[in-house]
Amino acid sequence: MKTSKYSKVVCAGLIAVSTVVPNMQQRINAYEVDETDIVSEEAQFASKESSVSEVVPTTDATQETENVTVQQNDEVVYPTGITIDNTLLNLGIGDEKDIRVVSWSGAQNWDKNTGISWSSSNPEIVSVNANGKIVALRNGEAIITATVVGNPSVSASCMVYVSDEAAEETYPTRLTLASTKKLDEGESEKLSVGYGGSPTNKELIWTTSDENVAKVSEDGTVTATGAGTAIVTATSVGKNNGQEEPASASCTVTVTGLYEGFKYNVENNEITITGYSGSETSIQIPATIHGKQVTKIQDNAFTSKKFASVVIPEGVTTLGKNAFRANRSLTQLTLPSTISVIGQGAFSMCESLVDVVIPEGVTQISTDAFNDCESLVNVTLPKSLKTIGSNAFADCTSLTTIKLPDNLQSITSTSFEKTVTIQVNEGSATADLLDERNISYQIINSEIYPTTIGLNEDEKTLTQGETFQLRLNSYSGNPTNKDLIWSTDNETVATVDENGLVTAVGEGTAVITGTSVGVAPGATEPAFDTCTIHVEGVEGDYVYTVTDGNVTIEDYLGTDTEIVIPSTIAGKPVTEIGPMSFWMDDNMTSVVIPEGVTTIGKQAFNGNDNLANIKLPSTLKTIGERAFWGTAITELNVPEGVTSIGREAFNSCKELSSVTLPESLTYIGPNAFNSCPSLNEIRLPSNIISLGTNALRGFDKIYVKEGSTTETALKNGGYTYSYYTDVTPITNTVPSIIAEDVILTVGDQFDPMKNVQASDNEDGDLTDQIKVLENTVNVEKPGIYSLIYYVEDVQGASCTKTIKVTVNAKEESKPSSDQNGNKKEESKKSTTDTKKTKGTNTGVGLEIGLFSSLIGSSVIGAGILSMLKKKK
Repeated sequence: MKTSKYSKVVCAGLIAVSTVVPNMQQRINAYEVDETDIVSEEAQFASKESSVSEVVPTTDATQETENVTVQQNDEVVYPTGITIDNTLLNLGIGDEKDIRVVSWSGAQNWDKNTGISWSSSNPEIVSVNANGKIVALRNGEAIITATVVGNPSVSASCMVYVSDEAAEETYPTRLTLASTKKLDEGESEKLSVGYGGSPTNKELIWTTSDENVAKVSEDGTVTATGAGTAIVTATSVGKNNGQEEPASASCTVTVTGLYEGFKYNVENNEITITGYSGSETSIQIPATIHGKQVTKIQDNAFTSKKFASVVIPEGVTTLGKNAFRANRSLTQLTLPSTISVIGQGAFSMCESLVDVVIPEGVTQISTDAFNDCESLVNVTLPKSLKTIGSNAFADCTSLTTIKLPDNLQSITSTSFEKTVTIQVNEGSATADLLDERNISYQIINSEIYPTTIGLNEDEKTLTQGETFQLRLNSYSGNPTNKDLIWSTDNETVATVDENGLVTAVGEGTAVITGTSVGVAPGATEPAFDTCTIHVEGVEGDYVYTVTDGNVTIEDYLGTDTEIVIPSTIAGKPVTEIGPMSFWMDDNMTSVVIPEGVTTIGKQAFNGNDNLANIKLPSTLKTIGERAFWGTAITELNVPEGVTSIGREAFNSCKELSSVTLPESLTYIGPNAFNSCPSLNEIRLPSNIISLGTNALRGFDKIYVKEGSTTETALKNGGYTYSYYTDVTPITNTVPSIIAEDVILTVGDQFDPMKNVQASDNEDGDLTDQIKVLENTVNVEKPGIYSLIYYVEDVQGASCTKTIKVTVNAKEESKPSSDQNGNKKEESKKSTTDTKKTKGTNTGVGLEIGLFSSLIGSSVIGAGILSMLKKKK
């Protein structure tokens, strides 16, 4: 839990209430005086007694009758409650203070100047006169009490502590905050604090119970960070004499989340969709948000939107009242099999809706559910349906025929318009129910199959192991039998059961087909429709897809802090980090992106607050928009080869202080480095053609080569910049190692450094610098082993070389040979000698150190001098 403090020194008074009437405390609270009204109160009382006026509370009729007797003459009615301006004071010996009655309730014809008596519990320590003026006489404590004359049960008290000198600082005796606060994700609001007592120190410590829901700043400003509930608490930094604990107060902050335009709440780890702030007209409600299942659409969530198409995902179980009411442009609707009740008025007044398929699993269509859907022509009801509420399909003037399932238990005479022909199967429970309700219907004796059909999805992407419910979504030909036969063309990718439930088996693409069980009149074959299923594979912690033999990472399922992304998955090269694949992962502190990756997709690492170190590959070409937005990286080295840095790619990287950009770069998107307060200067490469709006906003110094393409782009963007001049850099080539694969026989001697050479252009022969990183060779056991060599030149450029060593079994009839092919006698000499062969080094510490050194660049630039001349 993080804390912050808010400090402002103001003097204020705390109002205390004492009452003998039930509930009067709540009534008087409404008239407590704010601290800012009491700052100059003594001066006001001294100059004008009327500055404190009588306050008569507003209450309901019952309370007035109970607590106040209205007099018709001059008879005095005493207060039922009084309030004084202090409840706790810390004074020094000799200090004086006036305590005042500032409000009262229930009084009539009563004078506070003569109607209050004052007393001290210890007048030797603190004295008080008839007007409420107190004098601190000696060390100790006393209670000063104001009592209503004529009604002594009504009083108010102030505790007074006396010491040699008054306390330098006093703290609040009480804090007040709004008990609850509702915010949308991303919204901020400063909490207002009420202070009790006469504090000279109003400094506060602010805390939050959950920073993932709400953060709080030093001045009490709450920022909603994610859906959920958090407790924000303000606590005084100190306590007064007589207080057991510093004063504190809390506010329950409820945050409505925002995800791709959808507003949502979280309760019991499940998501309720509460609204939509986006502009799309065709929406697919997400099945999950940040790993949590969407299970409910709240009442009125999408009332009066302009949606044309709506897909409600599997997993949603509750569809609230009026959820999509008055979506007058809605023409396509897909409902999930997981829903059991369609709420009251859920789709009423959706006047453009033509076809509705209610999926299996729905048991109730509530009152007014589809009322006034005037274009509705085709309605398919599931076998699971038990109840159709009143007016459920009233005013659906285009609906002429409806077939009811066999086992209805409840229906009303107003469920459908009188003009609708209701069809039922002969002998069904539904037919009996209609007879009981005196509702006319038509008996169906023969099956009619659809002429055409449409499924609820044409294309769907799933993750390996995930399931999805396909179903009939539309049809033609007034069929009485809409049953389908389901099939897949690739069971290694996706399977489908008899009810249309698709299961993703492995990475790839499969086509699922739903086919009518019969042939419609006049047709030559059953109606059918297909859905193409794309399955994202899972290997380890990585979700991936394969396109043209190349892997794109789509999601990361792990919780590691230091991530090294593999260069291959399922035996295929990783070439792309997909959109949002690692986003919002607060566990991640470092990531190494492998060689071979050419693209980092949009928002790939967006919002990873703790990601401080990234290693980009030399193969990289494109960094997508918001790819590293809001991360904690401190240094950025973009490799040569990258041509494009997208919009807001490194926006809000607060710790970023150093950036190196390649000469290959031609485009920097809008706000790419905006809101990076630690990044003060940058040297730009020479070939930038386009700079987006505010791409370099915030830089104090921008350096560019005179006459370069980049200078033109800077001029066009209105930037101020300086020139630099380069001296031709000294380059260094990478060394090379010559080593060949070796074939041995069990028992042969083996020298791993024999016939191995290394050199480079600048340093010549480097053979004596070769080191063995890994040696797994065992000449006593047949097998295939590996040797890894490493060499580094004097300027730090390095390379490795791996060879294969094959050890064959002995053939009894032939003498064995050494690695030069010479025959030799069998020897019982200990193989430990071979382990001491020149150059062999299997020390773990060395291997780790040498591997770490490989991270450095293979080409070293040196001797770069810059001479800056300010552009005039």
